[in-house]
Amino acid sequence: MASIDELLAELERTATAKKGRGYANTTDSVKRAAGLAARAAGPAATGAAIGAALGAPLAGVGAIPGAVAGAAAGSLAGPISDLLVGGYNAITGSNQGMPSQAFEELMSRAGLPQPETATERVVQNASRGAIDAATGVTAARQAANAMAAARGGGPQTAGQGVVEALAQRPGLQTAGGAMGGAAASTASEMGAGPVSAMVAGMAGGMAPGVRPNNLFRPDNSPGRAANVAELEQAGVPLSPAQRLGNPSASTFESGMRYLPTSAGRVAQMDEAQGRGYTGALMRQAGQQADNARPETLVQAQQEFANRYRMLESATMIQPDPQFGAELSRMRQTYTRGLDDGLYRAFDANLQRLEQFVQARAQGATMPGENYHLIQGELRTRAAQAMKNDDPRIQQYGRALDELSGSFEQLMERSAIRQQSTQIGNQPLSGRDLADAWRETNRNYAIFSRIKDAMGSATGRDKLNTGYVPPTAIAAAERASLGPDQFAMSQDPFTRLVRAGQGVLPDPTPNSGTAQRGFAQNMLT
Repeated sequence: MASIDELLAELERTATAKKGRGYANTTDSVKRAAGLAARAAGPAATGAAIGAALGAPLAGVGAIPGAVAGAAAGSLAGPISDLLVGGYNAITGSNQGMPSQAFEELMSRAGLPQPETATERVVQNASRGAIDAATGVTAARQAANAMAAARGGGPQTAGQGVVEALAQRPGLQTAGGAMGGAAASTASEMGAGPVSAMVAGMAGGMAPGVRPNNLFRPDNSPGRAANVAELEQAGVPLSPAQRLGNPSASTFESGMRYLPTSAGRVAQMDEAQGRGYTGALMRQAGQQADNARPETLVQAQQEFANRYRMLESATMIQPDPQFGAELSRMRQTYTRGLDDGLYRAFDANLQRLEQFVQARAQGATMPGENYHLIQGELRTRAAQAMKNDDPRIQQYGRALDELSGSFEQLMERSAIRQQSTQIGNQPLSGRDLADAWRETNRNYAIFSRIKDAMGSATGRDKLNTGYVPPTAIAAAERASLGPDQFAMSQDPFTRLVRAGQGVLPDPTPNSGTAQRGFAQNMLT
């Protein structure tokens, strides 16, 4: 009977032997994988070596382009020579061996392993397809040109769009080559005939180039097409479905939004689009920012306050008959148009404006009062009132908005009457000063709507991104202008707002049921 020490020694010897065999098996697997990879790269590598050798004598600089050209030639040599020999055999009745078979036998004699299992054969063909594409084979480019010539300027077909995508992007070519080789080889391993395997290879090769804009036709009305052009001109990136306006493409894209395989790319697109749209809106307000986060808005508010102080210090208010007539008309109009309480509130604002203008015209200063403060309060009160559901309060908001506009125009007229002035060290004519007032007033009005949009956006619309939601800015602009003016205005900012509202939101509801099922199946 063996002792305990002998049993332990036997167990240790057995474990050591198994470990050695495992190491040998791992080493053999690595060597075999390297040999199969070398076999897949054989034609291209051979062509590259020959091309480099032929190009090297050109002062050494021809080796690299020679290798590139040789790799492409090596990839094409097999299928082209097989085609020629096959044609010769068919015409003459000969039975000449295929050049690709001879090259495969040469690699076998060189000691490179042959793929033995179905998996190895599929991987081998996928690798060879990727290598062929990566070496610069121009088949996709030639196919795209041929299809373009065949359609003669007609509408682009789905196949044309896919081939164009493959031809223009090397990464897609490489992926297409790998997937095409794998698809054809898999079909063959499953018993498919040559024609079916070829069709499977073509479909697999085209798969990476499939995009919504390749599968779906544009379905834009003239108005929507104008909105798309407006956004593109403003530098706002659009997804394929947003450009197309096709409901099926929108459904396709909505599903991709929640799939693990594409959610990351969609999130990047959303980020770029939010930044682009917000930046376009902020530029309309004279601000070079691509976000509307609180700190950005605070900084912009301070810049506007400084700008207004400089303009006000350079402008002598000159009340004129037009301003007096406008105030008288508003008193008469809103005495009848507002109830007693609202009219008293409106008249208090009107009297405050009259007192401020008269004091400044006489060179006096009212404590704590300036143009920017009064205008800011008028705008804020007007915007809040016009968003109220009560028609009477909405009318009060429109009255305040009209009073604010009359005040703005008085400052612009006062500026243009001045012979000359200066802001800092910059001399300005009266017309230049009036233009500066007009631009600042317009920019601040737009900025106020952006602030209002960011303040009213909630939940899913805002998500603390700092990007202006298209629906929120459209609501702010409509409330400020009124429905009729919002529909008809040709101001660049209003056109941009309408375009964003019409194109950017995802119009396809998605409960996420299909995506959750996909994730559960993956986990299971």
